[in-house]
Order: sequence, then C-alpha cells, then structure tokens
Amino acid sequence: MSVTALSDHAIKSLADPVGSNKVKNQSPTAAGRGAQRDSVTLSSTSVAQRGIEVARAASGIDEAKVAGIKESIRNGSYKVNYESVASHLIDSEAGLSSIFG
Repeated sequence: MSVTALSDHAIKSLADPVGSNKVKNQSPTAAGRGAQRDSVTLSSTSVAQRGIEVARAASGIDEAKVAGIKESIRNGSYKVNYESVASHLIDSEAGLSSIFG
C-alpha cells in the first residue's frame, strides 16, 4: 500500500499533536547557569513533512501475516472462506454499479 497524500486534518494533527509545536528543554545548559535554557521550535511544515516521509516509507503490509499465509498455501493447510469471498465480490460489484450505473 502506498500513501501519496495526507488530508489537511492529518497534516494539522501531525503538526500540532498536543496543542503546541514548541519544545523547550527545561534542564540548565552545560555551563550550569539555571537562567539559560535551550529551546527548539519546530515549524508545522517540518513536522508535517516528517509525517509524510514516515507514511511513504511504511509499506502497509503485515509481513508476518503474509509469511503465515504463504506457508499455509505451501503446506496445503490454507482454507478458503468461500462465503466471505462471495460476499466481498457482491459488495464490490454493488459499489461499481453505483458508480458506473
């Protein structure tokens, strides 16, 4: 599965997941001066871009499940649920009919 775009809502939630996109380090600097603080500000664009990169890198495929199904087919133990297959085919056809008439 490939993700090529995220909705505006998804991008906003990535950019501001807890209500603020500013992160402050509350520990004193290495020099030991308590008055100085390090701070980092992440722009919404950088946070959203990272979210898009992560989504694009994810395959969306459960490799362990695929391996299990392949092994079941290989050893002859895979059982097809014919009722489920038929039901999904009918649902797909009904969906296409509603689009194309």
